[in-house]
Amino acid sequence: MKERVSDEQSQARRGRHWTLALLLTLALVRGCLYMTVVPPWQAPDETGHFEYAWLIARLGCLPTSDDLSSGFEQELLASLYEWRYGDFIDRPLPERMPAQMHDLPAQIFAARSRTVIPQRFSLAYLWQALFIWPFRHQDLVFQLYAARFSSVVLNLAVVWLAWCIFHRLVPRAWAVAMTAFVVFLPQHTFINTAVNEGPLTELAACVVLYAWLCVVQDGASVRSIAAVLGGTVIGIWTKKTALFLIPLDLLMLAFLGIARFRGAARSRGLRVLGLLVVLAGSLAAIVSQTAMGREVFTILARWWSTPQFYLENERVSIGRVLWRTLDSFWAQFGWMSVRAGYGWYVAIYLLTVLAFEGWLLPRSNECSASVETKVVMGGALLLAPVVWLTFVVTIPNGLAYYQGRYLFPVVVPIAFYLVGGWARWTPPRFRRYAPLGVVVLLVVLDATVWFLSMWPYFYVR
Repeated sequence: MKERVSDEQSQARRGRHWTLALLLTLALVRGCLYMTVVPPWQAPDETGHFEYAWLIARLGCLPTSDDLSSGFEQELLASLYEWRYGDFIDRPLPERMPAQMHDLPAQIFAARSRTVIPQRFSLAYLWQALFIWPFRHQDLVFQLYAARFSSVVLNLAVVWLAWCIFHRLVPRAWAVAMTAFVVFLPQHTFINTAVNEGPLTELAACVVLYAWLCVVQDGASVRSIAAVLGGTVIGIWTKKTALFLIPLDLLMLAFLGIARFRGAARSRGLRVLGLLVVLAGSLAAIVSQTAMGREVFTILARWWSTPQFYLENERVSIGRVLWRTLDSFWAQFGWMSVRAGYGWYVAIYLLTVLAFEGWLLPRSNECSASVETKVVMGGALLLAPVVWLTFVVTIPNGLAYYQGRYLFPVVVPIAFYLVGGWARWTPPRFRRYAPLGVVVLLVVLDATVWFLSMWPYFYVR
């Protein structure tokens, strides 16, 4: 009997390993496709990030603004002209190629994305420099592809950690579907195969999330605490959008320290919280029917739609900022210039609504989340947008953050709640086939935006 159980466990373990290998292979193949199909320099701030990493590989130390290379600038400028940089961003380059980058017109993004001049260091540049260094005597575009491949490697680590997280939380079939969401999300693959700080930031955030899940499920250990501290430090040192990890860590410490909310006391507290939410919603509905309530909602609607921020010398509303951010989370390639079709976004948002309904009005108990899971995953999902929105509205040029890629550090919680919502929305009689259906749907959505939007934009027009 024991041998039979052992054989079953061994088969299950082999099945998990083969499934993970398949997901990683798909991520690798898609990553290599994206990094080679997207023309050079057609990713946000890629020129500036690459320059910083290139200087590290060349100098063997951190560069200063005095270490700028005129030879590099001339080779980069020639490459921008060769690869139709101005055509793809819809901002033509000067007819005569300038001698230096700062001679480019101000509206050309590459002139404003040089992180080495303001000394905006990121740990990601050290990682990219390791891949550039062996090819530092090759053509500049070849070195760019080497740096892009460094992002592909980090993306594989993200997919692996996502699988580890989901495997702890949900049945295997749904863990596959949730990991497939991370693998086949078009914008996520695009960003994580370009030269930028995002992949390392996301990997650090995944390490922190996985470590906290280990703490709440298995208890604290030296390894898990070290992972939390290390992931938080690396994430923040890589990119400011990882600052949400600090309040997340504090939230988890507070949660673990409040023992009185365990058991029955916690259940009563949750019931009271749910009652307060219902009462608040009812009160808002009643107030909205009064004259004063209508005036308040009118003011809020005006605030939502009135242009009040400046972006590229254009005034935009907070509503437009949020919608553009949401659109670009799913698919908006190049320098925010390649959008999916209108119908594609409609399908995406309908699926998002279904996920919300799945959590609010579930048809099954698939992918149920424990209180601990909700605190870890839900806490990250709430805190990251708050930190992002703070950047948008409070710092100079904050609207540069109105891009969905800044939410990718919490792509794992997003996948958990979206795919989990679809699982809970699915009627019981379709439960067996639902995970496979989700994977097929993700593949179709990805292929659609690839063949109907990105490929025609770069290679047909």
